[in-house]
Amino acid sequence: MKYPLMFGVVALATAFMVVTSDADVFGSGANQFSIDFVDIGYAGNVADATTGLGAVGYDFRIGTYEITIDQFTRADAASSGAIGNGNENYYIAAGGDAPASAMSWQEAARFANWLTSGDINVGVYQLSGDTLQGINRSYRNSSGVAYMMPSEDEWFKAAYYKPADDGSYSLYSSGLDTTPSVITSDGWNYSPTEHNPPLGTTNPMWATGSGALEQNGTYDIMGNVWEWTDTLITNGTVGAVYRGGSAWATADYLASDSSYDSSQDLAQSEGSIVGVRIVAIPEPSSIAMIALMGGGIFAIRRIFMV
Repeated sequence: MKYPLMFGVVALATAFMVVTSDADVFGSGANQFSIDFVDIGYAGNVADATTGLGAVGYDFRIGTYEITIDQFTRADAASSGAIGNGNENYYIAAGGDAPASAMSWQEAARFANWLTSGDINVGVYQLSGDTLQGINRSYRNSSGVAYMMPSEDEWFKAAYYKPADDGSYSLYSSGLDTTPSVITSDGWNYSPTEHNPPLGTTNPMWATGSGALEQNGTYDIMGNVWEWTDTLITNGTVGAVYRGGSAWATADYLASDSSYDSSQDLAQSEGSIVGVRIVAIPEPSSIAMIALMGGGIFAIRRIFMV
């Protein structure tokens, strides 16, 4: 994992925003770990004209990297195994800095709650066993912050927004509309052809941060593993949107106009190539309680797991 942006300000190319970055520390002793974040500003930006996504009315921070096996394992150990089921080290052959995957949406929710409060049941996600009762994005801990999965708008803005270009959006998180390069220090981990990961099928993942710096300060928001959002859909069962493509997906799935969701319920939505990237929001946002009974979120999206 790269750590080039700790506690500093980096001026990127003219198409990029100025990125500030810091790290938050969690756990203690052998289970202590940190998560690096980058600031996403320009609150009140307009949505992308093509997709209608990306408008966010507040500043927030998003993880520089996908959550790693090491980070997830330490949190799970600190919670006495209450967060995951042990499958999140699916790609451990790539090392502890490989992305945690084979992660259900509810496991990601428990992880985020634990980051917020030290309790898997206290935080943004209101859980009762395997049942999601609601999402309260106004929840804050005693430090005035909450950790959560990004909404689809937050994720989209962090990936594709180009503030230096009058608030336009790029097709890819590189800041460009041309197909990104594959598996180089200035590229991304995705398949040049369908289901043909460039690192091979046995160990297709690389350590988070191995490729190119993206336009808003992230790494691997395209490729490596798909990333959960907490934007819910109802299509027979309650599912959630995931984005970004994976090592098994082609460039089409990395693009801003590609959005997918789980066809399984939130507790069972575990795919070997799905992980998460966390956001931190320090002030109550305009998004309040999302109830699952009445006033729920309904959308029809293409269902596909690459």
